[in-house]
Amino acid sequence: MGTQEQNSNRLDKAKVLQELKECKVGLFAERANTTEALEYAQSLVALDNRAAVTIAIMVYHNTLLQCIIESIQDEVEQKTTA
Repeated sequence: MGTQEQNSNRLDKAKVLQELKECKVGLFAERANTTEALEYAQSLVALDNRAAVTIAIMVYHNTLLQCIIESIQDEVEQKTTA
C-alpha cells in the first residue's frame, strides 16, 4: 500500500471516527465495555419501567459506539507505528 493510499485510509477512518462520536447521545453515560453495559441494562430492565429500559438501551448504545471507536483508533495507531 502506497503512502498516498495510507494517508487516504487514515482520513477515511478519521471521518468515520468523527461520525461515530456524533452518534453517541450525550445525555446518557457509557460503561467500560459491552459486558458491563449489558449487566447494567439487566439491572434496570428488572425495574419494569419504560424510562429504565430506555436508559439501559442508550447506555448500551453509547458503550458499543465507544468500543467501536476505540477499536478503530487502536488499528490506526498500530498501522502508524508499524
